[in-house]
Amino acid sequence: MRPLISLVFAFAVVCLGFGQGDFPVPPSPPGLTKANLRSTAPESLHETLGARIRRHALWAHTRSPFAKPFVCMCKPWQWGEAVLAGHRRVNGGNVYVCASAGTTATSGGGPTGQAAGGVISDNGVYWEYVGANTVTADPNSSLISWSPSLVLTAGQIIVIGGLVPGKLQYGVVNGGTTASTGTGPTATTNNITDGTATLTYMGVYQPSPYGQTGPVATVSTSQPSGYLWYSASAPACATSPTGVLGIIAKGSGYSVNDTITLTGGTHSVSSVLTVTSVQAGGVTGVSLTTPGTYTLYPQAIVGQGATSGAGSGATFTLTWPEPGWLHINNGYLAGASGGANNFALVAVMSTGAGQPITSRHISVQFATDESAPVFSWSSSSPAPANMQILYDEGNGWIPYNQDILPRVAGSQNYLTLNFPGGRMFRRFRIETANASTSATIPYIGITAGSVPIAWIDQDTIPVAVISDSIWDGNPVSPFSCGFSFESYLGYALDWNIWDFSKGGTGYVNAGSYNTFGARVTAVLAANPKIVLIYGSTNDIGQSSTSTIANAQSLFSALRSGGFIGPIIVWGVESVSANALTQEGYVQTATAWSDPLGLTFFVPISGTAIPPIIGAYNNNPTPGGLTLPLVNNFSKYINGSDSVHPLELGVQIEAQYAVNFMKQFVFPLIQ
Repeated sequence: MRPLISLVFAFAVVCLGFGQGDFPVPPSPPGLTKANLRSTAPESLHETLGARIRRHALWAHTRSPFAKPFVCMCKPWQWGEAVLAGHRRVNGGNVYVCASAGTTATSGGGPTGQAAGGVISDNGVYWEYVGANTVTADPNSSLISWSPSLVLTAGQIIVIGGLVPGKLQYGVVNGGTTASTGTGPTATTNNITDGTATLTYMGVYQPSPYGQTGPVATVSTSQPSGYLWYSASAPACATSPTGVLGIIAKGSGYSVNDTITLTGGTHSVSSVLTVTSVQAGGVTGVSLTTPGTYTLYPQAIVGQGATSGAGSGATFTLTWPEPGWLHINNGYLAGASGGANNFALVAVMSTGAGQPITSRHISVQFATDESAPVFSWSSSSPAPANMQILYDEGNGWIPYNQDILPRVAGSQNYLTLNFPGGRMFRRFRIETANASTSATIPYIGITAGSVPIAWIDQDTIPVAVISDSIWDGNPVSPFSCGFSFESYLGYALDWNIWDFSKGGTGYVNAGSYNTFGARVTAVLAANPKIVLIYGSTNDIGQSSTSTIANAQSLFSALRSGGFIGPIIVWGVESVSANALTQEGYVQTATAWSDPLGLTFFVPISGTAIPPIIGAYNNNPTPGGLTLPLVNNFSKYINGSDSVHPLELGVQIEAQYAVNFMKQFVFPLIQ
């Protein structure tokens, strides 16, 4: 058995980053042999999983992409503006993220302070503090130099003293005319009166760090001409499902060996399932005996069209090959009504215990050498949701401000990103809102001289996560697209993470759902290379006997189910004085007799994860915690919840785990 990983290291290790590099590059083959030379098959890399993990860790950027400024400048807070959950606004030099959609106040100064948990009230809109603004100039910002008696409109951004680095920037909260005399405002707060206009401080002017590489955006309600359109609603060619992901409804009246012919989609041959087990007439097990052939995927949840028996009411989710030009992260595709371009995320994934998991996040990724790709979504169904685009030119993911995306209800909108220079391959990633139960997959416009491809699809490392609300998404935070734990780890390590998490649960605590161990069937269906298990604070107070027994039962079920990859177990959040005790139980459980010696532990509670905002809220400690100030409770800035970290806390903890695994876990994997 491999050694237990339990070393804790200081923040200096957290700050360690990987070197800057290009896209992940495969290593050289280990050498040709006579057998290789005689083979008629293509030469392939003879690479172990451990080598593959370390190669991704070497080339992927551990520094979060969100430590970089957005390409498109965040907007100033404005009076009377309708905002969606996840939208970001700058006020008084700080960035706030909308936790609850609505219309902002028609007077006053807007959100202030550093409260977490979406509790900053603004006329029915609730905000959460994100951090100090790091806005920069970019090709999509129309910056204006301040001058006396200048007519301003809400949303504009002005610079005092010309477009010179270090000069103060202000956003227009309410339109009006600047003062007739003077040189402009100097305050670094919000609710600043300038003549008849109202301004808010935005930070200092900085030229774009991306030089001339930033794209210029254009938005249109009419479809641009000269493009070929790629949609995820239909596969590249006729295809078949690869298996049954889960049983959503068991139905009644079924018997073993009944056949169930599924309905929906466009097909020449329907999928047929054979019932392998039942409980009180309800289906508890099936096999895919006739895959079927489809040119349009069916609905996310498929039902019965016919049966050889007397049963009815059973429904299922199927696993499908990806459409061929994109790679799907964190969710499964299935057809939905509302237009050929409209795809819904499969909202439920069976755990094998007859209970669904609600998916909270999906993203898609592709690459193209198109210099002006067009992005579009159907706005009718599902309801408009927040989305964000990131792109990678070889130096890591660059986030693009999601507020610019054309998500307007009742109309079809087209966003064109015009990149300067000639053609070059870029990766694109489209993120959906973290708390969304459904998602619309984009369709993409590419000119005839270019093609979209699923970027290194076969080289992606699939990772399954079992956790609680900290990964699942929660009503506290985070709210923005791509600001979840799975997003951060996926960016940092180039992993494709599938999230099998549910709030209120743990190894022992079933909450209103079920325990971690009940999800093994669904996890194995995703065919991961790594399983990552996190937490849980919901188990605090449970006995050592029950925690250890349930955790080891979970590990054993993964192995007996055929999983042969690493099981990486994270500890428990520092939310109370008992968190460290509970983490000790989890750590003890990882010392089980793993037949492969591939179970590793990553400590969290009490580790030296640093404060998020200077010394703010470092005392008193939440929940009666009496550990020294080298612990990580400061992630829960000013939250009465004291459990769910805000976006900055998510980023810091994910960064800690990435560096810890890189230093102490990855080198041990063969």
